[in-house]
Amino acid sequence: MSAIDSSGNGTVDWRGRASASDDNTAADFLCLALAIGVSRDTPDAILTAGATLVLSACAGCDAAAMRTVRRCGATPAWELSAIATERKLAIAGSGEPTYVAGRTTMRIAITGLIGAIVMFIWGAVAHMALPIGEAGMKLPAQQDAVLSALSQSAAGEGVYMYPSMAPEKWSDEAARQSFIAENQGKAYAFVIYQPAGNPAISSMGPNLGKQFVSCLLGAMLAAWVMALAARSFGRRVLIAGAMALFAWFALSVPYWNWYLFPIDFTLAALAEQLIGWLLAGAAMAWWLGRKDRATA
Repeated sequence: MSAIDSSGNGTVDWRGRASASDDNTAADFLCLALAIGVSRDTPDAILTAGATLVLSACAGCDAAAMRTVRRCGATPAWELSAIATERKLAIAGSGEPTYVAGRTTMRIAITGLIGAIVMFIWGAVAHMALPIGEAGMKLPAQQDAVLSALSQSAAGEGVYMYPSMAPEKWSDEAARQSFIAENQGKAYAFVIYQPAGNPAISSMGPNLGKQFVSCLLGAMLAAWVMALAARSFGRRVLIAGAMALFAWFALSVPYWNWYLFPIDFTLAALAEQLIGWLLAGAAMAWWLGRKDRATA
């Protein structure tokens, strides 16, 4: 059985590929072959007819392969080429399927770079031009006296909580009750102590470099998920926002809950991450959609 592609350039032998020993590869080839001759202007009736031919030719495929082919038949014509690209298959001159993982990797890398640039710029705006970056932060008094006291209390760099008790003593009920009675109602402090000081005071260059790398790695991960899980602008932006919410719930909320980070600091972190990744997600979704349309 064969079908004429919509460009009129030739035919595709459906049945020969459907009988391949690797059913999933056969289904991938059938989806891709259907995608070759379609574009945004292909009428749905032609697409449906082509999908019907594919389904009738794929009688030997297993259930998973059949579902793959049916998904092609139910997808708008202009998205079929994107599906084929995502399955990492292309048609070489010999007509055999060829993997194009390198092209997909470059696409994700460029998308991640775009997202990182947007997120980095937004971070600068949030911390330098908007009050988001300073929410919950207070200017301490008698700083020299406090740092001097910390130098006598802290045993090197690390995170300290005041008041606190050695972890091994929490299993001693008498010691635990005594600690609670002594410190009930006292002030609490969560301290990050660096005896050598904060190098960002004199130069923020290294910190900015590390921040951009952090944005780049996060954007690369987001780009990979967005390219893998969706093929529409809105859904891809929602994925970026959902990833920001996940990070906030996984990190900022526990810090608020257990270490008593201020609520305004915690909500500001939500605003910074959510707004930033929605903006970056929009830029990344635009680029991914542009590449999708270019292959359609």
